[in-house]
Amino acid sequence: MASGLAGGGPGQGAQLLLDQLGRARGQLDHVEERVEDGACDAAEAGEYYEAKEYLEIIKSIDPEYKDTATILTLVKEGYEELTRLKKEE
Repeated sequence: MASGLAGGGPGQGAQLLLDQLGRARGQLDHVEERVEDGACDAAEAGEYYEAKEYLEIIKSIDPEYKDTATILTLVKEGYEELTRLKKEE
């Protein structure tokens, strides 16, 4: 019985798993990009709460994605400033 290790590379099952993981990562990247687009659109429209929600989704998937933590902080600050200005009206 041939082993995947005998040839020095991954066996057929391991290669299949690696291929599936690669496809899953590609799909996850696509989801992160779509959610990031939603966050940017919401922030540009002044919808800071919605932008924060989108960024929290990204952060839950990949906390290091494109410096999401810094962007999330900026969105929270924008939301707080908007809230403060509305209270002053």
